[in-house]
Amino acid sequence: MSVVFAPRRGSALFSFARKVSLRSLCLLMGLVMLAASAHAATYTVTDTADSATDTGSIRYAVNQADAGTGGDTINFSSAGATGIITLGGTLTLTRNVTITGPGASALTI
Repeated sequence: MSVVFAPRRGSALFSFARKVSLRSLCLLMGLVMLAASAHAATYTVTDTADSATDTGSIRYAVNQADAGTGGDTINFSSAGATGIITLGGTLTLTRNVTITGPGASALTI
């Protein structure tokens, strides 16, 4: 035989238990959101190459971002990724990715 204690609604103990439950839920949701954002990465394009193995190329950055879980960022370095990038094939992104660059006057893809 087991006995379950449940505080009566309106009692101080019920109010305390409810607050603890809400705090626990908020903490859990915060940890889940933190874990999800911890996987986001930033890839920096530093040259005008189109290579899957060159870690500074647009193709490498796009491939890496697309292989992730989403939320990644691709930045174009204004120091090296300016001019014209000629692509050897289609670039495909199926994830949410933020892309920032020096602007159309400094970079053409």
